[in-house]
Amino acid sequence: MTTTTYARGRNVTDDMEFAGTGPIVTTYGQLERLALPRLESFQTDLQTHDREWIRKNPGVPFIHMTGRSGTVMVPLFKADSDAWPAEGERIPYCFGQCDRWHILKDSTGIVDCQPEEHTYHHCNGRSVRPITHTEAQQIVREYRRIVSAAWGR
Repeated sequence: MTTTTYARGRNVTDDMEFAGTGPIVTTYGQLERLALPRLESFQTDLQTHDREWIRKNPGVPFIHMTGRSGTVMVPLFKADSDAWPAEGERIPYCFGQCDRWHILKDSTGIVDCQPEEHTYHHCNGRSVRPITHTEAQQIVREYRRIVSAAWGR
């Protein structure tokens, strides 16, 4: 069996899955091809932290922000996901205790306040595509609306 290597010496199977018709690029593989060329430093944000998050949360949609010196993942968990605390529950978050409403606002709010110096990518749970800052803001606005409605607001 021959192992094919490509960029940075990794095996092709690191970022590919195989189906009956041949290799399929994984979600992480798609994201890496789009985001890595933009990163001048802190590549481990993408190659370690973001990769691990994607591995642990298969099929979860997200917005990915890439700057010259790092990345930001904006998870788009379903309203009924175990990732959210229960209604009225406060959990450790950043430097304090927060409820799910605060976490929703905080975790998605970064898209509104980050300048357009970042590149943006959207994953629908299967495929990753480049988007504009305006599109990222629209996706987040609609996401907040859907989650808020499911939570009864």
